[in-house]
Amino acid sequence: MKKTGFLIRCLLILILVSSNLYSEKTIPLNLEKVLEIGRNDLMFFSITSVYEDRDSNIYLLDQIACKVYKFSPDGKLLLFFGSKGQGPGDFERPHDIYVTDTGRIVVCEERSFISFFDKYGKFIKRLNVQKGLALTYMNDDLYYGWVWGKENRDQILIDSQSNTAASFFSVAIYATSISLPDESGRLVLFNYSEKEYTPSLLFSRYKGRSAVGVGNHYEILILDKKGKVLSRINRDIKPQRINSREKKYFIKKLGEMKNWPRQVIEKIEKKIPKVKTYYDKILISEKHLFVFRIKNDATDEDSPFPIDVYSLEGEFLGTSQIPSKPLLISDKFMYISETDENDNLTLVKFRYHLSEK
Repeated sequence: MKKTGFLIRCLLILILVSSNLYSEKTIPLNLEKVLEIGRNDLMFFSITSVYEDRDSNIYLLDQIACKVYKFSPDGKLLLFFGSKGQGPGDFERPHDIYVTDTGRIVVCEERSFISFFDKYGKFIKRLNVQKGLALTYMNDDLYYGWVWGKENRDQILIDSQSNTAASFFSVAIYATSISLPDESGRLVLFNYSEKEYTPSLLFSRYKGRSAVGVGNHYEILILDKKGKVLSRINRDIKPQRINSREKKYFIKKLGEMKNWPRQVIEKIEKKIPKVKTYYDKILISEKHLFVFRIKNDATDEDSPFPIDVYSLEGEFLGTSQIPSKPLLISDKFMYISETDENDNLTLVKFRYHLSEK
């Protein structure tokens, strides 16, 4: 009897120790809504990119309208400019906005063009960087982008002369895609992705620091403004498995591709992996890196997003949760786009506080 009691106590201790070893270290994250831009006074067609300058002014890029807006810290409209076109100061598909320390406004397009404006929105110049997609400003002679290779999509840094200055992570093109010949025999690439299991090439930049990573590999590099690696962030955890309910959910969504040949859908179904990616977004702030992990249940659209929080030196501070993914995290604020009950698109500014111990 005594021996049985001793074994039970040992088992309870083992369970307690195991639960502590595998439990998530948490970090409290508190949000306070301080400002909403939009709704009745302005109509945004999209909110693609947001930036906060050193004076806390807010810059918003509307890709669909091809416009840039500048607001004061309390939301007063100070400036707007831009239109769709190919002339000086016009945009085709702008996707990123940045403000330099001298106040110049930089607008990067998804391919080729990078336009510079003064602090009043007056056009200065436009660069044609003939390499890379999803171009993003790092400094006046260095830009982030990705390129198609024979087998992979590769993250690179590009200089203003379209030369490759550095390369980082890659994603296999055919991991969730296939090529089939059309009626003429020409190969057509059918590319399908779900954020939960398709690895994304990820990049974030704020005030002279950048982060690069790829969703299926938990290693993230912190770079200075010249592209030099300052630190590496790793976390030794296993990816989540895709359960049967989630797989049925993914197959159902794939079946909604009505214009695709049935054989394409069937082959891509077979490419659904057994495990999910680790994360699908990273955001760097002045002091922290935020890694937005894949949800535990892909079918639950209303559940919050788990976030791993790190110092820029690579120390893991803990995991928290947030209801929506921000577009930008500055040293004090998070900026999140929301749609109200009347389908008006707004930009909401939250003050956040991390309770670091």
